[in-house]
This record gives sequence, C-alpha cells and structure tokens, in this order.
Amino acid sequence: NYLFGAITTTTRADLVTFAVLGLVVVAATTLLRPRLFAVAQDEEYSRSQGLPVTALNMLLSALVAVTIVMSMRVVGLLLISALMVVPNASAQRLTRGFAAAWWCAIAIGAVSAVGGVTLSYSHDLPSGGTIVLVTVAIYAAVIVATEVMHRVRIGRHRRATTSEHHEHEHHPDCGHTPVP
Repeated sequence: NYLFGAITTTTRADLVTFAVLGLVVVAATTLLRPRLFAVAQDEEYSRSQGLPVTALNMLLSALVAVTIVMSMRVVGLLLISALMVVPNASAQRLTRGFAAAWWCAIAIGAVSAVGGVTLSYSHDLPSGGTIVLVTVAIYAAVIVATEVMHRVRIGRHRRATTSEHHEHEHHPDCGHTPVP
C-alpha cells in the first residue's frame, strides 16, 4: 500500500492530519513565496540581499518532506515524484511567469487528484496509479494543445510574410526599393 498507494487505508484521523499539514504547507509557501522563489533562482544574489538562504532551503526541504509523507498513503511512494513533477511541467508549458505556473500547477494537481480518485473508485482501480495516469493524460493533452497552437501561430506568420513575396531576390543592383 505504501509503494503504490491505497485510498482505502486512509482513516478520518489521517484526513484531519492531512488537512492540518496541508494548510501549514500552503500557508508557508504562500507567505514565503517571494523569498523561496529568490533562493531557488539565485542563492548568491539572495545571500547578498540578506535572505537566510540556508534556513529557507531547510524549510523548503521540510515542506517537500511533509508533502511526500502526506501523499504516501494515497498516491504511493513510487508515484509521488510523478505527481510532484508532471503538473509543474504542464503548467510551465501553459503559462509564463512563476506565479501563473504555480497556480496552474496547483489546479492541475487538484483536478488530477479528484479525477483520479473518482475514476479509481468507479472502476475499482488503485488510486495512486489512476491519479498519476490522469496527470500524465493532462500533460499529453497540454503538449498536443500547445503544439497545435504553436503551428497555428507559425502558419499565420508564414502567411503574413509570404504575402510580400516577389519573383526574384532583392539585391543592391536589382532596381527595387528595399523591403524592410
């Protein structure tokens, strides 16, 4: 159960513990988000600005450890890494900027968790694997959608630039005014 997760092993006391620890993690990351971001991006600059880099790194490690321990029962130890990485990868493809990616990753993780638990319950599947499969399916959909959007933008750009196409190449002696 601890390797692959089993939601059926979760008790009411576990839910209360998860809620309290989850609120602590969310509150700490929300309150310290600018400092955690600064330390994650550039430790030397953060040190030069007087931030307690070592303490913030230790706090971040503790918050990650709490998140892993909370998730271990439901998702399973082997699948936690996928649940922590894949929503972030999806969010980074969809957004620009740290705050937008942060909120988007939270939303994708929540949708994955609720969708995975719902599917696992309705089809009698293991909850951890189902949650991760939903997360990976969302990531695949994001890749396809962003690739289609990219190709559409390239097509628009090509159509816009080919409308000014001439039969010959311009050079200094061709007699035409240069096209900027």
